[in-house]
Formats: sequence, structure tokens, C-alpha cells
Amino acid sequence: MQPTIDIKQVVTEIKAEAEVWRATDPNIAILEEDLKRAWAASLPLGVADGSASPISSLETLNQINVDAPEGSRFGIRTLKRLIKKLTSWYLHYVTAQVALLGHGIIKTFKTVDQRLAQLEDLSLPTSNNSTTRFPISAPSETVAQAIATEMSADKCAVLSANSGTIIAAIQACGRTVYGLHHSASQVLSAIEQGLDVRQDDVLSHLNSLTTASLQGIVLTDVVETMPLAAIQQTVLQSQRVLLPNGVLVVAVGDPAQRAGVERELLANLGLSPTAWQFLLNQVHFTTRSVQTDDPRINTLIVGIR
Repeated sequence: MQPTIDIKQVVTEIKAEAEVWRATDPNIAILEEDLKRAWAASLPLGVADGSASPISSLETLNQINVDAPEGSRFGIRTLKRLIKKLTSWYLHYVTAQVALLGHGIIKTFKTVDQRLAQLEDLSLPTSNNSTTRFPISAPSETVAQAIATEMSADKCAVLSANSGTIIAAIQACGRTVYGLHHSASQVLSAIEQGLDVRQDDVLSHLNSLTTASLQGIVLTDVVETMPLAAIQQTVLQSQRVLLPNGVLVVAVGDPAQRAGVERELLANLGLSPTAWQFLLNQVHFTTRSVQTDDPRINTLIVGIR
């Protein structure tokens, strides 16, 4: 008669031996701690919408499951359980490292995917077609100084800021001023120069402001790439947020002077200074034109609410 094997006793002894080994071998403890720290540092980034990127679906494919089917027959099932117990402790380290590598790769791909999405957002027109993202030449020091001279208001906004030249000129006159820019990198660069620049869209920002909350507004840069409907909304919103006797300065180039690629890409976008003056007069601004020595922005339109 063959002696019977107490499976539970064998498994208990294996577990006890494994625990003793883990407790007495410092290298195992160090390895486990390293794995825990690496795992915590490499968890995949979450996204608001799981369907936004096909990369998100890779997370579920990266879950390693080493649980083999155990079967329904008692003898075979018991043997398979024993084998799984004997091998799972060793395979734990292998599977953990493979899963860690997979999560690290997914995290890297997600980061690249998010940055590509940001670049696409900056390079393509916005969803409501309010502006077309095209690089507009930064205003010269001549234009910035002319605007600062006309901007007698203390609390004003530059929409949008471009390189920050206009903000710096107005700030140098001792006035409170801030600006907007759609690019996070440009905002950071301006902040490093000591300028108050925020990331936002011109129309969205104007819509968010309370009535009669600003003393002065400079419209420049991105307004040169707006369609007529968006320009009309910008004028109306500017009138709303300006205090009585508030100052509005429009500093734009004339679309008629565009050439080459710029003329094609910005066709039917932007208005001439004369057209801007007409729109301001339509909403009861008192306007005048100011000439500058700049070859591109040679005329400023100044409106008093």
C-alpha cells in the first residue's frame, strides 16, 4: 500500500520555506522593493476619454494572467494546483518585470500621443473656426511704443500678446496690463520675462469677463486671422467689457499687403485698419487713426467707448 500524500501539508511547507528564504535573503527583499517603487512610478497615465486613443486599449492587453485552467477532475485539478503553487512564486518576478516594461512602453506612447494631439490642435483651425493658426510677425518696438502712448488706461489687456513686446511697452509706462496667447510655450517664455500672459482664446476670454471690467484693450496678432463673424463678435464683446471712456486700440496689418503663401492661406480672413474703424464706428466708438513708421502695421485705430 502506497503512502498517501497530504497536499495541503506539502503546500504549507513550500510556502513556509519560501517565506524563510524571502526573509533571510536580503537580495530578494531589495528586488521586491525595487519592483514596487518602479511599478508605482510607471503606472499608465489616465485619460478623460478611454476611446480617445487606440493606445488606451493596450492597457487591458498588458495584464499578464498566469492562472492556468485547473480542470474539473479532482485528481488532475489537485495536481495542477500543486504545480501552479510551486511555480507561481518564482514566476512572480518574471511577470512583474514584463508587466512593468509593458506599462512603461504604454506610458511613453501615451505621452507622445498627447503631445502630437497638442501640436495638431495648435496647427489646425479651431473647432469653431474663430481663428486660423498662422504665425503673425511680432509687432516692432515702433508699434509697441505707439500703442503704449495711446493706451492711457491703467487696467488693460493685449489680445493677443505675440512676443510680449506690446505688454512690455505698456508695463514700462507704469500701467497694469496682461495678455493672452494660445501657445503654452509662449506663455511660459513671457512669464520668464516678468510679463503677465495667460493661455486662452481671445473670444472665449472676452466672453468670460464681466461687463465694464477693463479700461483698455489692444486687439492685435491673432485678430488678423479671424473671419468677419468672429471679428464682429470681438468688437461687440470688447465694447461690453470696456468701462465708459475706455480705450480700444487695433493694431493690424493690411490684408491687401499680403503676398505668396500668406495671401493664399489667409484669404478672406482679417480686415484692414479702415474696415476695423468702420466696425467700431458702427457700435458708437469715437475713432481716429494714428500713423506709425512701421512698414507692416503703419496705421493704428484708436477708439474711445
